[in-house]
Amino acid sequence: MTGRRVELPLMTVVEAAFTAAECGQIVAAGAALPLEPGKVNDPKASDGVVGGRQVGVAAMPLEPAYNWIYERLVSRALSINEQHLGFEIEQTETIQFLSYAPGQHYDWHVDIGTEEMALRKLSIVAMLSPPSDYDGGELELLFGDRPSVAPRSQGSLIFFPSFVLHRVRPIGGGRRYSLALWLRGVRPFR
Repeated sequence: MTGRRVELPLMTVVEAAFTAAECGQIVAAGAALPLEPGKVNDPKASDGVVGGRQVGVAAMPLEPAYNWIYERLVSRALSINEQHLGFEIEQTETIQFLSYAPGQHYDWHVDIGTEEMALRKLSIVAMLSPPSDYDGGELELLFGDRPSVAPRSQGSLIFFPSFVLHRVRPIGGGRRYSLALWLRGVRPFR
């Protein structure tokens, strides 16, 4: 019996999943929400704030005004999961609208954690800003000994398993807007 080689892409990119006009609409909606400093569920961090995550965050609740955004992200994510990964996915979290200003960043981390975060399976990042609007701010994912840089094109969606180590490099100038969303299973990875 010969072994069958199965390749699992650990990063999938969908270009132009949102138009420039839709990205502008999402940014306007997100900017109208109250931004708070990014927090991490880390019991060792005071008030959940970690110096490694500096970003403004607003929750986009699952309500009619944002349903079209959820539908676009979740339908694409389920298709990517079915084609490439086969994770048991049952639930979606709340979309995070992210606003990175100069000097802000998110150090190396994984999206899986403790408690409810242990159920995360698939991470999604939506790039909302045109690349010319900011310097730096690259999303890097570590698959081996060298980071891979995700595309910066406006409207792109980046999908990767929540256990992949990744970061957002510091913003040098301008502002980078994006969305983050996680799909979860009812059980953690085993």
